[in-house]
Amino acid sequence: MARNITSRVSYLDKDFNGLKRAERNKASYVCKKIHDIYWKYEFVKKETYWLDKLKDFDRTPSVVKKEDHEFVMEYVGEPVTSENLPDDWKEQVEYILEKLEEHGCSHNDIKREEILVKDGKLHLVDFQHATHGRAEFFKGEHKIRGIMKREDRKSFEVELGRLEKKKCKTS
Repeated sequence: MARNITSRVSYLDKDFNGLKRAERNKASYVCKKIHDIYWKYEFVKKETYWLDKLKDFDRTPSVVKKEDHEFVMEYVGEPVTSENLPDDWKEQVEYILEKLEEHGCSHNDIKREEILVKDGKLHLVDFQHATHGRAEFFKGEHKIRGIMKREDRKSFEVELGRLEKKKCKTS
């Protein structure tokens, strides 16, 4: 997960001790803390709601601990790049989208840094802007600067399609 304006992410080992950013591939957990100016949006509540709802889905992290303005979830990989993009990414995206649809979830903010790879599998994180369907997203409070205006399928296609083109050029 990339550093963003709404939160700070830290990586933890199996005993919940902090790791340096360079050691994140040794992480067991990730702690996400929302910056105080964003508390009014209840991002922890919204994100953990969806992660709890998707807890049996193998492509989203499980929540381990939750407090008012931060939570700890399992580590599910490194940000996707042209080097680690799985060859079967299109099939994996279909699988992820099917599961989101089964749960009535629209992520609404899929960017490259929210698509992680671990052991050749794509994982989706950062559900703080997720809603029950796309229509709910456009009802007022989700109009935060920088949020993707594309629907989830298009976001995956654009973000991973760019990486695939880059991967083909370097092969």
